[in-house]
Amino acid sequence: MDVVHAHASDNSDDGLNHFDGTDSHYFHDDPQKGWHSLWGTRMFNYGSYETLRFLLSNLKYWQTEFKFDGFRFDGVTAMLYNHRGIHWDFHGGVNEFYGEHADDDACAYLMLANKMLREDEETVIGLDGVEKTSKNKSVTTIAEEVSGQPGVCRPVWHGGLGFDLRLSMGPPDKWGQLAHEPDFNWSPSRIVEICTSRTAEPAVGYLESHDQSLVGDKTFAFRLMDGAMYACMGKFKPEGLPEHQDWQVHPQIERGVALHKIARLLTLTLAGEAWMGFMGNEFGHPDWVDFPREGNGESFAHARRQWSLRDVNGAGKGLFYHDLERFDAALLKCDASHGLLVANKNEERKRVHHIKDDTGVLAFHCGTNLIVCNLHPHESYPYYKVGSEFGGKYKLVLDTDATEFGGHGRLAANQSASTENGACDWQGTGVCLYLPSRSAQVYALIDTWDVPDELYSTHTDNDFGYGSDGGDDTGGGGDDAVW
Repeated sequence: MDVVHAHASDNSDDGLNHFDGTDSHYFHDDPQKGWHSLWGTRMFNYGSYETLRFLLSNLKYWQTEFKFDGFRFDGVTAMLYNHRGIHWDFHGGVNEFYGEHADDDACAYLMLANKMLREDEETVIGLDGVEKTSKNKSVTTIAEEVSGQPGVCRPVWHGGLGFDLRLSMGPPDKWGQLAHEPDFNWSPSRIVEICTSRTAEPAVGYLESHDQSLVGDKTFAFRLMDGAMYACMGKFKPEGLPEHQDWQVHPQIERGVALHKIARLLTLTLAGEAWMGFMGNEFGHPDWVDFPREGNGESFAHARRQWSLRDVNGAGKGLFYHDLERFDAALLKCDASHGLLVANKNEERKRVHHIKDDTGVLAFHCGTNLIVCNLHPHESYPYYKVGSEFGGKYKLVLDTDATEFGGHGRLAANQSASTENGACDWQGTGVCLYLPSRSAQVYALIDTWDVPDELYSTHTDNDFGYGSDGGDDTGGGGDDAVW
């Protein structure tokens, strides 16, 4: 459940504002604290006993009556600071998080809320009709928090606010900016920075949310493909065209579909310990969502999701939308089967061991799984070596280029590759793979053997199978690989 306990509407007719005829009651009466100047909403006074009772009982109601076991707290940054986070970039160090800037009452409320949701006793009636009392520890809480305040995801007993996860809000904005940029800006180092530049606390990674699809803004797919989505999403030659007339998939659509899948895979595997999707956007919904309001003439024209676009036997027949949705299902199935997110949770920090901007290739591990991506727009590598921490045999379990996901099918399904002797990328060994252009793959380790203890030995650049040049690894693949 999305819990909005940071602010409330200023509607005085049927809202909480002026509920008792005063300018305060549940809110601060000080205009600097009681109003959010950008949102035009009222801010709660968490130092008021009645406000605490009101908000805590609201949480307990949804938890008890409707059995909600997950709560995403909206606007936590606006709660934590007296300045509400307005016009602050939080680059000034730890002193910006505490002291005069902090709303101590709001911090105390969030600690109370997280403690209550997890530790309050819950009485349930078992199948045998006997009442049983137990601690409710299965609740998950998420903070929409952008300042990076330390301790947001630390337990209350440890001095933290008590959240399980922080919503990682940076990557969606940066992906949206990158969508407008040319291919040579889609470099491995840039992508890794987008996905991993966050606090060390557990985070929810996501590519886009309601912020990217409401009130005239564009979804990630729409940013990539723009107006071509309305007339050029077809995968096959249109009926009626002469046999001799050449036809190919629109290049903007081909590029956008490929990058959309790559971005989803890399965000899930790099950007956090949990993953959030947004309904409709997983198959590249082309339009924004806009509910009837005064600004659009109370129109219902965009107050819908075009689910028919994914229907292969209906409006979506022969279009890429179904392929994108099918990839998203396969991505989640791959996570469930091979523990991609679980691996992120168990690792202290994700480390990408292969980042080469001249070839456009990056590689990293999710547990024992090896994730590889070739971002180059047209250069494929038939025999490219990347490092592997584990010695053994890898099997392809997910490929963004598979035909069932709207790709070219340049890799055989279920193909495998074995590691070779010799260190690579400062890993114990390496594996040579075929890396199609503009694609990403997940390889699962299906057989293991010991790796020689040569982690820090010098290795040579043999990425393309040209043979050793006798020198140290230069980080490139020769002149042919330059973008």
